[in-house]
Amino acid sequence: MKYSANILAGGDVQAVATGTFNFLRITSATADFQISFDGSAWKESQKNDYFQQTSQRVYFRTVNAVAATVTFNCDINPIPGQDISSASASTVPQGNLGIVNGAAAAGGLPACDANGFLIITNVMNLKIPGTNANGNRRQIIIFSTSANSPAALQVMDANGFGFMTIPAGTVMPFVTDGDLLLSGAGGNAWVTVGQMFLKNQG
Repeated sequence: MKYSANILAGGDVQAVATGTFNFLRITSATADFQISFDGSAWKESQKNDYFQQTSQRVYFRTVNAVAATVTFNCDINPIPGQDISSASASTVPQGNLGIVNGAAAAGGLPACDANGFLIITNVMNLKIPGTNANGNRRQIIIFSTSANSPAALQVMDANGFGFMTIPAGTVMPFVTDGDLLLSGAGGNAWVTVGQMFLKNQG
């Protein structure tokens, strides 16, 4: 079914009752906006975004006090994509697994020194998921090891098999949305981890 919402510049939340759906695709939007399926958790959105989400109502609000008109389709079944050949690719960057510079190791995550290098210890087997917290698939991951790193970085596949050892002072990109495991190769490896996730789901 096709629906539309007129998002006001004043910031009022616009709710559209749709009946139960599992999939939603934004078909047009005159400006960027935010979308929610429960009225509390908000996501940045724009034309061609696709969500796999079970709900009965959709909420919209403005971004930067800009009014927008949004049309969208929602259905119980998957919704075919549009031709987006002229649309810009949309990605979400994430640096260093969200760990801030100078943070101590906590909750199974590594420490990060003041220069922004994660300290990956020997046999740490740190899991790097192929999707982010919002369920967006990774497009690319880039490892950059410090020239002063005491040890190389060992990159393994999700089963723990060695995939590549990255020496100190090396930048290495991988185009994959698969899970990876990281350890220092016989000692501590100092590395930055940059990831780009596809903004669209599905």
